[in-house]
Amino acid sequence: MEVSFPIAPRAIGTPPVPQDAACVGKIRKESRTCLGACGLSHLIEDVCLVVSELVTNALVHSGGTEITLTLELRGDFLKVTVRDGTPTRPAPRAPKMGEESGRGLHLVEAIVHQHEGSWGASDCGAVTWCVLSARDAA
Repeated sequence: MEVSFPIAPRAIGTPPVPQDAACVGKIRKESRTCLGACGLSHLIEDVCLVVSELVTNALVHSGGTEITLTLELRGDFLKVTVRDGTPTRPAPRAPKMGEESGRGLHLVEAIVHQHEGSWGASDCGAVTWCVLSARDAA
């Protein structure tokens, strides 16, 4: 599955417009449907969380005008890729007590680790990806 959606141009650091923010839920729903259709129901909750975090990061931090999500099954692994044109590489940060943001990449790391995978970003940061084992542990 590959889906792209336009986002309104804006300066980095300014909040996304409500229509763009609503795209995160739509992308999560499309991901859920795709995973179910591919027999990957056991991954739906974790992959939807990863997708939400990566797409939200792209939306908030990219300053670009389009975000593309790709879900690709490669043998026993599912690759999740988000392209956004971000000018810098994403990096987990240490949020302060009470902060409402800053934990997303820590969640991605934990989920990827739980599924015997890995994650990273292109050198310029325009592509963030993760790979998870698609095998059903049950």
